Amino acid sequence: MAGAVEAIRAVLLKEWAPIGVADEPMAQDEYDTYVPMIYRLIVQGVDVESLAVHLERIETEQMGLRSGGEHNWHVARRLIEVVAGLDQKP
Repeated sequence: MAGAVEAIRAVLLKEWAPIGVADEPMAQDEYDTYVPMIYRLIVQGVDVESLAVHLERIETEQMGLRSGGEHNWHVARRLIEVVAGLDQKP
């Protein structure tokens, strides 16, 4: 689980990055509050579309930003792939 949490955290910070703080040393934990739910959704078998909608809700409802649109689909796919890849490692 710890590896998955760190992997999700890294993807959110470096690839999703709706507020662009990846290079800000004091903001490396900016998206950490979203990690547990994303982890739960992935282990429960969420599909890319549903996870992308979840990311969009975070952006629009919680952060008050515009939706990342199609970018959320790419990030959702990447999140699922990263966690699945960890499960396949020996």
